[in-house]
Amino acid sequence: VLGGEVRTALTTCCYGAEGNMVAVLQAVNKRQGRFTGEDERVMGALSQQAAAMLSHGDRLRRLEKRSASRSLLGEFIVRALPCESVVGLVGLVNTEPSVPVLLGARGATLHLYDEARGTLRTVGRYGEVSVVSLDDAATSVAGQAAVSGEVVEQAFSTEGEVDGDN
Repeated sequence: VLGGEVRTALTTCCYGAEGNMVAVLQAVNKRQGRFTGEDERVMGALSQQAAAMLSHGDRLRRLEKRSASRSLLGEFIVRALPCESVVGLVGLVNTEPSVPVLLGARGATLHLYDEARGTLRTVGRYGEVSVVSLDDAATSVAGQAAVSGEVVEQAFSTEGEVDGDN
């Protein structure tokens, strides 16, 4: 109630199918008297319906996003098929605009791992090849992933300090 005095309020949470809270439903200032047990039951039913509608809409958005991602992935595969060399494929991954979109990132780089030499090699946007020793790369996120064989996520603060314990 904008600008008015709140005399009574009945509030409940709306939980989605996964058990997560998706909204809060609130009624204020019952017209006659106070809110009753029947009002609470009606509010519960309304909150369940609202949660179902919100969850359904969220699922549809996720399905649409997944469908768009699959379409982008299919387009990327079509572009990758004619690549005649690994370097060509690496260059495509590193320059193809759909790759970061598929990952939900601003950029993506594929580094080739050469176990015998202990190096990571990549191809830049203009075809330049860069090679870095794992000894040099061990402190980088790519080096950490190559050395550990695990997925490594790193967050950085705006001041340039590492945020987190990864």
